[in-house]
Amino acid sequence: MGYGYWVWLIPLSSGSISIGIVADASIHNFDEMNRFERALAWLHRHEPQCAAAVEQQQDKLQDFRVMKDYAYTCEQVYSGDRWCLVGEAAVSIDPLYSSGSDLIAIGNGLSCDLITRNLNGEDINDLAVGHSQIFLIFAEVWLAAYQGQYPLMGNARVMVAKVIWDTIIYWAFPGLLYFHDKIKSLGESPITMANLYRCWNLHNRVQAFFREWHAIDQPEASSTFADPYSLLDFLVDLHTGMAAGLPDAELELQFAKNARLLEHLAGQLVSTVIEELADHSADAAIQNQIQRWQAEPFLVELIEIYHEEDTVNPIDRSWIMLGYQRQEKQEVLG
Repeated sequence: MGYGYWVWLIPLSSGSISIGIVADASIHNFDEMNRFERALAWLHRHEPQCAAAVEQQQDKLQDFRVMKDYAYTCEQVYSGDRWCLVGEAAVSIDPLYSSGSDLIAIGNGLSCDLITRNLNGEDINDLAVGHSQIFLIFAEVWLAAYQGQYPLMGNARVMVAKVIWDTIIYWAFPGLLYFHDKIKSLGESPITMANLYRCWNLHNRVQAFFREWHAIDQPEASSTFADPYSLLDFLVDLHTGMAAGLPDAELELQFAKNARLLEHLAGQLVSTVIEELADHSADAAIQNQIQRWQAEPFLVELIEIYHEEDTVNPIDRSWIMLGYQRQEKQEVLG
């Protein structure tokens, strides 16, 4: 990853390796990478180790393809007139995290539900409207993780916390509901729908917080390896909890607990970043941003939830601090 881009390397079952550049066109000009030679030159500038490896295998190049403006959405994906849009015909967001596969799974499930009910003689007109709305909500939830976030990819400190947050929200929210086959019946549960909107609203604000944090804190990257999964028990619990097989009543309760956990973690994130940046008293931009955060009622409420919950359920803040490890080690050694 770097400022405005990321590069994938995917070993394929054929033995070939797929290498892809994904970039924000407002930061990296498409014309600088839309031919193989141009893409290789671009890699030499931004990812020289990758470029050197590609160059060594240049005689084995099989194909080269490009796609511009690949992200899009629809106003409607299901109709009572018995048509559905699924896969890339419906919504295409971003290849990072492979969220397109998740949307295909959700979309196919909702489509099958409509088909089954229609074959059973049910009137699906209202249900098609509801399913369409639900699908597009999930698409918007995923979109928030990408839209406007590509500049952050050059900021290792912020991106470590962001990638972990994106994983947390995924397992606590859409993952939990999908594994319990709840998405097709969300409209039947007002409590679950309320918590869905609660999580969505929180997720949007946290993504904006990452942008605000990045704007005032851009340290140099270090060689520290960030490994949250071996350190944080709550991540493991969220992962295994997706497949807990809970009955509906217990699932509603668990989703409500997950929403509270997300608020707890969001409050911890805001509180920790403020604490870490507070020493920069001579930096007007940092101090002004801290004051705005401290004056925002929604963030104040999240911080209060964090302090309240942390007294009974303390959570290691290392998921936020992994990006600070190198600096702290250097200070100790010094």
